[in-house]
Amino acid sequence: MATSRLHAESAVGGDGTGDQLILRRLRTGEDARLQAHVADLSPASRRSRFLGGMNALSPAEARRLIGDGMGPVFALAAEIDHPAGDLLVGEAVCAIGADGVTAEFALSVADAWQGRGIGRAILAGIVLGSAARGVECLYGEVLRDNHRMLQLAARAGFACRTHSGDPRLVLIERTVPAAVRLHRRVREDHDGFALAA
Repeated sequence: MATSRLHAESAVGGDGTGDQLILRRLRTGEDARLQAHVADLSPASRRSRFLGGMNALSPAEARRLIGDGMGPVFALAAEIDHPAGDLLVGEAVCAIGADGVTAEFALSVADAWQGRGIGRAILAGIVLGSAARGVECLYGEVLRDNHRMLQLAARAGFACRTHSGDPRLVLIERTVPAAVRLHRRVREDHDGFALAA
């Protein structure tokens, strides 16, 4: 996935500063940044992201979540273009199933940046990134009391239903529109030709 720069004045700033949200793939070697982001989340946000209590993300787990960019796992970074350096304000991980057409995802947004449209942008990036890899159905598991994520998912077209294996969870699921999946087919059919995403 190419880096996407979004003018996010109303979404993240609202103060007229015109902060830019940068959405890009988390790369191999950025495990320390992911670890720091997770460590800075409140206990409630970490519980929501990882579906239970945890204090820290190990280096090995951070590397596993980031993946290598070529395999079935990819991770996105949401950053604010800041004069002191890019500030990691959110992340997402998407794991494509063995069937190649379903994928599970999870995301988090730094507590100070929640409610500013960053989760919506990350979710759109996951849809586009998974579609480019041939995914037809996205799903996630959300704690029943994570109302913000459930509302975000519903607004993004996800169906919500009780998780059959765990009453604490809600399963969110949506199909990836065929028009979005077309992007992948065009790349495959026209060697070297790609639509801008």
